[in-house]
Order: sequence, then C-alpha cells, then structure tokens
Amino acid sequence: MVKEELNQKSPLRKLEAINNGGVGAGNIGVIASKQGIGKTAYLVHLSVDSLLRNKHVIHVSFDKKTDYISAWYEDIFTEISRKRHLESAMEVHDEMIHNRIIMNFHHNYPIDKCIEAISAMIDSGQNGTDLVIIDGYDFNRGSIKEIDKIKAFAVDKKVEVWFSDTYYANSLDDDGVPKNLNPFIYNFKTILTLAYEGDVLKLSVAMHNSEIKDTGLCLDPKTLLIC
Repeated sequence: MVKEELNQKSPLRKLEAINNGGVGAGNIGVIASKQGIGKTAYLVHLSVDSLLRNKHVIHVSFDKKTDYISAWYEDIFTEISRKRHLESAMEVHDEMIHNRIIMNFHHNYPIDKCIEAISAMIDSGQNGTDLVIIDGYDFNRGSIKEIDKIKAFAVDKKVEVWFSDTYYANSLDDDGVPKNLNPFIYNFKTILTLAYEGDVLKLSVAMHNSEIKDTGLCLDPKTLLIC
C-alpha cells in the first residue's frame, strides 16, 4: 500500500470526522485515562499518522527517560507498515525520523522555559512544525496560567497541541470529563478518554457540557494500535 492510501484508510480519519475535522492548528486536545492504560501509545500513533502525512512533529516528554518513546515509535511504525503492507517502508521510516524531534524536560522544569525551548526548536531546527505532543504534564499540579500560555503558544506558532492526562478511579464528572481537567476546560477543543470495556480499550470523546460519545474506535491491547 502506498503512503497516500494508508493515510486515507487510517482510523484517525474517522475520529477527525466525529470531531468536526480534528483539533486543528492553534488548538489543544487531551487524551486522558487511568495510569498505564495506553496514553503514550495513542499519542505516538497520532504522531506517526501526522508524520506519514509529511507533517513535522515535536514530542515533549516530562518523564526521566525517552528511550521508551523512541521504542514506541519504532514498534508502532513497524506494526502499521506490516499490517498495511506499506511500500518503501525504510524510505518512509527515514523521512519520518527526519521530521520528528523528541525533547525531554524534568517534571519541575518551568513551563515558560519549556515553551521557550520548543519555540526555539520550531524557529531553527524544526521549522514548519504542525504538531506538538506534551506527554506527562501533571494537571493536578498545573495552573490555569500555564495552560493559558500553552494555548497562546499554539495560536502564535499555528500548531496543534496534544496533552496526556492521568485520572483516578471515580473521578469523571457527569459529562465524562476528568475532574482534574475542569479548571482548564475552556482552553481545550477536544478531550478523549481511554478505558477498558471488557478486553478492549475504547476511545470516547468527552466534550464539556455534553454527553460522552463513543468514537467506535479502540486500541488493540496487544499492539496498542488504533483500530
């Protein structure tokens, strides 16, 4: 399968259709779940999908190590190319790596400094960035001021931003939104939740002041590919 056909058949096209075309430049999306469910895998698949559409991505992690993130990229790309019989897979892989940068910050690193570093990377080494992933930001310790700054950064740089969020048992509000996200809700265009339903990891759209909506998509519990 050629890359263009693979893009058209990606399950993420269905999610974009459900979500009025997707998050889009200048906006923020969040993938939320309990600990260890598959948020990073989802974000990596989202990133790989963008890279396969010739977009540029910066993946920011607040974890101590980033080796596992690189491994996720390799595993998910390998699974996609194998299952979809991607033509010229190694050529596409090399192009994908060229268009992706992984940055790592300590969890206590000031958000202002993070934004400055990401902006500098966009302005110099990664000009034309379309997607910024921020994985591991702690919304329980975060502030409205910080998220306001991220939103302003997204608008200024014309990039789509995705966060991950960890919530705990019985901590969703009546709209299906994690309660720890409620203080920041006005800055988000989309909140997705990921949770087990039987043996399947189901993706749902939780929009503030509306009913939670099943996307019809899930993550394969073995490969953690979106399907």
